[in-house]
Amino acid sequence: MSSRPFVTIYDGITGEAEKTQVRLPAVFLAPIRGDV
Repeated sequence: MSSRPFVTIYDGITGEAEKTQVRLPAVFLAPIRGDV
């Protein structure tokens, strides 16, 4: 099984990066349907 990339979470008000990173949800790695 391959690993998923990590993403940095930013605060919406201050714009500062949070101290931790989370794994990119699998839904963002799925291909986009061509018929939509």
